[in-house]
Amino acid sequence: RRAGTEAVHQVVGLGAAAEFVRDMSDLERVRRLRDKLEREILQNIPMASLNGTSHETRRLPNTSNISFKNLNGEAIMARLDDAGICVSTGSACNANDHVPSQILMAMDVPYSKAMGSIRFSLGRFNTDGEVAKVVDEMQKIVEELSRLAA
Repeated sequence: RRAGTEAVHQVVGLGAAAEFVRDMSDLERVRRLRDKLEREILQNIPMASLNGTSHETRRLPNTSNISFKNLNGEAIMARLDDAGICVSTGSACNANDHVPSQILMAMDVPYSKAMGSIRFSLGRFNTDGEVAKVVDEMQKIVEELSRLAA
């Protein structure tokens, strides 16, 4: 214990956050959105592949990591950012690295896929329309980058 004035605004914020996450009823809806996002990307973009297990109960319901073979993940991420879509190329702790994810490499994901991996995270406020927009933008971006790489 330490004497002093508590940071009341932080205590209240923590309480509000705890109350917010108490209700986990939206997780199944988020899982369905994630599954729809993956299904649409994997069906419509031939060079796309899911990283990790596809077994629904052995995964986080809100996260998907998809590789786009022979493309640069950072280039994909920059174009998605221009379209107002937030994604990452790896975990937050490796956000500034320009190397393949150690996790993907440990999973024996080939370098040509690992460098083109994108992590999509969804939440309770995401919609079907947003998933459709991501899929549409991904198709355009992959086509453009594939032409540039050829």
